[in-house]
Amino acid sequence: MNEYNKRNQIHNLLRIEEVRNFYSDLQVRLRNGSLSRAAEIVIPEEAEDSLTELIKEYSALYSEVRMIPIGIDGRAVVSVDDVKAVWSFSADVLTEMDSSLAAVELEDNKLGCFTSVPNSTLENTLIDMALYIEDLLAQAMAYGFDDAVINGVGNNTSVFEPRGIMMNLPIANQVTLAMDAMDQSSVSPGHILNEISLITPGTKDDIGEVIAVMKRKTYYNYAAAGANSSLPYPNLNGVRVKFTPAVGDKKIILGDFKQYVMGKRRGVKIASSDQVKFTDDQTLFKVSGRFDGQPLNNAAFVEITDTTI
Repeated sequence: MNEYNKRNQIHNLLRIEEVRNFYSDLQVRLRNGSLSRAAEIVIPEEAEDSLTELIKEYSALYSEVRMIPIGIDGRAVVSVDDVKAVWSFSADVLTEMDSSLAAVELEDNKLGCFTSVPNSTLENTLIDMALYIEDLLAQAMAYGFDDAVINGVGNNTSVFEPRGIMMNLPIANQVTLAMDAMDQSSVSPGHILNEISLITPGTKDDIGEVIAVMKRKTYYNYAAAGANSSLPYPNLNGVRVKFTPAVGDKKIILGDFKQYVMGKRRGVKIASSDQVKFTDDQTLFKVSGRFDGQPLNNAAFVEITDTTI
């Protein structure tokens, strides 16, 4: 979304009394330091929806995983099987749904970050401050989200975060390839995409769309030669490529990311930070959202590591 459209969207949001009051209250509290840890303020639903759309722009994986909204606090059990509709005569009794559908437990974990706003920004117009803060929060939340999906090591006892793809990735799905940037045959689509054969559908009839996830520099150093130039997006012979710094250097993850489920609870909160201010012209605060996730099928992903020096 370009800056003009984003500004227009924020302008329309501020016409909603609840949203306007939220940003006005936040601006005043941050200016005078009265935003306390004990008095967290919840972002209004309309503003949270706007923030979510911006997170999707910064996050490589937010729109790729299977997102499940959860409306309760604490641990939740959610069904994750694919339900199939069946054909029958109009007068027949509808076939009952299989009662043995698979389910997973999702915890109530917090994704949070500390960030700061220049005091000069707090003196700007309400719309400029809202634009700046929304963009700041979206970038921080997007990186934390992607990192959890790839590298999370949650165990719900001492580490409270999602379980990432790499946590229980089968050894057979961790492969090495020599991807020599000077040898175009080594970075051909076939050389890399052959590893899709290691992906298994689990309990599904077939795998879904496979995408490739990597750092941007990995793509341009090693994989861009395999792109279909007629397509308007980064790709490996048509396979979509998403960029995120959460993937290691010289690594590529191929996978059916709909086989990763993430539970999301409403209620993004903002509160003051008790961290030391490093400069007098910065106001620190924290933001937190609530997520938990895990792969439904660990073998739905493959990690490729380049072995060239």
